[in-house]
Amino acid sequence: MPRPSKSVNSLRGHRTKSEIEIRKQAENNLKTGEKMREFKEVKSDKVAHKEFLRVQKLMSSNDKDDDLYSAVINRYCMLHSECRAFEKL
Repeated sequence: MPRPSKSVNSLRGHRTKSEIEIRKQAENNLKTGEKMREFKEVKSDKVAHKEFLRVQKLMSSNDKDDDLYSAVINRYCMLHSECRAFEKL
């Protein structure tokens, strides 16, 4: 199974300006244009909320802070919180 392609921001090596522009347009077409939102379950859980803020900061630095990823990131934060609670037991 091949690796997914890298984003334009993380490309290394020689690329022409036209190739970079085409990749940027293709990436922008996949975005919804809405910011990633935090679910109420995550917001009410202290550990999950802290993890969401951390991940959101990382995603925004890579220009991936899009609502398309909200469900996955929120689920990850809830699982992270549950694992921390289980470790305390």
